[in-house]
Amino acid sequence: MKDNKFPSKNTVFQKYRKFNGNEERVRSIIKTKKLYAPKFTHLNDYAEGIFYYPNSEKKDEIWDGILGVKNSYGICSFSCEDEPKFNPLLWAHYADESKGIMINFTLGEKIWEECQYIFKKIKYCNKCPFYDENKSYEENAVNIMVQKNEAWGYEKECRVFVRYDSYVPIEIKSVVLGFRFGKKDKENWMRDKSFSDEAKKFISLLKENKIEYKFATEYYNNV
Repeated sequence: MKDNKFPSKNTVFQKYRKFNGNEERVRSIIKTKKLYAPKFTHLNDYAEGIFYYPNSEKKDEIWDGILGVKNSYGICSFSCEDEPKFNPLLWAHYADESKGIMINFTLGEKIWEECQYIFKKIKYCNKCPFYDENKSYEENAVNIMVQKNEAWGYEKECRVFVRYDSYVPIEIKSVVLGFRFGKKDKENWMRDKSFSDEAKKFISLLKENKIEYKFATEYYNNV
């Protein structure tokens, strides 16, 4: 696909994940070093994929063509902070009010070796994307799926589109454990020195896989 510009192989991205009630999925990321890429209908923006198209006799054909392309891709979403600074909205919305984790990672080698992957940065604006009659259904569909309302700008989102698979390979650089990770007491979590059994098991898994980890209090004091 045209204009498929990949970042430097050393570019570090961030994936925020809920932990409580989601332990097995998070453990799977650590073990397999893969991130899930769901279909666009599973994404959390109700306006995901909406677009304007010309008022012509072909509008049904255009709609079906774009929908077919969108359904053919898995979409892996994550953040790319230019500087690793504290983003309270991402911790609140995607890491279960800071009870979850943040994974720092680079994209796996397979990404550069196979043409089934497309990398794009999200463009934020207050306009709905338009169908371009001079471009293919695939080019239009991807361009539509990388434009979001400015209200989502805090996410600093990037996406990898993948065909023939539901996962994207990654190399995990480190894991940041949320401010309330493993804590049961919402009000007194700052004074609570204990951890849940599931949290202890997860930390052991990180050690077994030789993955560097830090608690958020330490991580953000050092960046």
